[in-house]
Amino acid sequence: MPNIPNDKLLEVPWYAYRTWAATSRFIKADLSRWTRSTLFLAIAGAILAAIGQELASLAAWPKAAQGAAVLASFAVALSAYFGKEALTPNKTSDWVKARSAAESLKAAVYMYRASAPPFDKADRAKALADLVATVEARVDTIQTKVPAAEDPPDFSPLTVDEYIQQRVEEQIAWHDKRACEYQKKNDTVGAAVLWLGAASVVLAVVSALGFTTALIGLIATLTASLSAHSQNQQYQFQIVNLQSASRRLRALKGEWVASGKTDADTADRNAFIRSCEDALAQENSAWFGQWSKQRAPAQPIPQQPEEESRSEGSSSRSA
Repeated sequence: MPNIPNDKLLEVPWYAYRTWAATSRFIKADLSRWTRSTLFLAIAGAILAAIGQELASLAAWPKAAQGAAVLASFAVALSAYFGKEALTPNKTSDWVKARSAAESLKAAVYMYRASAPPFDKADRAKALADLVATVEARVDTIQTKVPAAEDPPDFSPLTVDEYIQQRVEEQIAWHDKRACEYQKKNDTVGAAVLWLGAASVVLAVVSALGFTTALIGLIATLTASLSAHSQNQQYQFQIVNLQSASRRLRALKGEWVASGKTDADTADRNAFIRSCEDALAQENSAWFGQWSKQRAPAQPIPQQPEEESRSEGSSSRSA
């Protein structure tokens, strides 16, 4: 590996990475906020509609029943409007593209620091500049967010052991953490759907009491809303994808450590680093493809160059 000092050239791609990471987080937060709003409004509408039906059946508070019905209509209409206008395929596509750009740039910085292909030759600075230009050209129509200030990062060269510590182990920890977070969310929604189903069965049994018709409809609506939300967020897919990437990185790290090889084995170290980045890129490709197909079919994600891979890491990825 060339003996290269702390390379100021990396300030440009690193700032670009942080810019697109911040942009990705902002768009994702906005999407999440509207997704929750549409879900809550749909649930509120169902509850108000059920209340209105029950009050109407009592014939004691006609105005209250009418008011609940009107509020239910407003809630359902707003839920449909926000779902159509705020959660657009274009916004989802911008999020995915910003994520892709951030990940590509961060991966390039680590590979440059490790002097791994394609940054292992005399023209490595030009190769890096060309990659940055290519990545940013793909997202030049997206409005960016200014990243928060930070202390100057370490751009010094990486040995393979340092690459494992700073890149591979960090990514393993991040993947494991996110998989656990998605598992908790998926379990919570699953438990809610299970208990709602049980309540529906109980209400069906005691329906002769005369007060359960609207409640059965309410529970059916709540169950459908929660199930649709879980499917829309793709919790199960993300859990499997994250766990798979974590296992691949652990296996690659284990094989390298067991081999006893060092930086002196240039071809092998480069192959190891390339394999780690390919494992991350594989996880990214599956993620990009799934969100592109599920949420924004009219906005295909451009094919990534061979040298691109995962990048946002624990500080920026928020899916």
